[in-house]
Amino acid sequence: MMFIIITLLSLIVGVSISKALEGGIRMAVALTGMSAVISLLTSAFGPALRSFVEETGATLEITDLGWAPLAVITWGSMYTLYFAFCLFFA
Repeated sequence: MMFIIITLLSLIVGVSISKALEGGIRMAVALTGMSAVISLLTSAFGPALRSFVEETGATLEITDLGWAPLAVITWGSMYTLYFAFCLFFA
């Protein structure tokens, strides 16, 4: 979804078609990669974190991964396109 937004916004502001497509593809690849890394880290560290919580009795309900999950959630959502169109055409 973000591929479309980046490409369209780039074309609107006057970027060449090849650069607009390149920017959109790079954004799509980056979001896919970040999503894959987050999934791998969650599955790899999940059992170790569960055993840590059982051994120490700590109640850690939230894992802070930084800005990457927020970026994947925000820019990977299908509602991002709707929000962008409302923002630009309202």
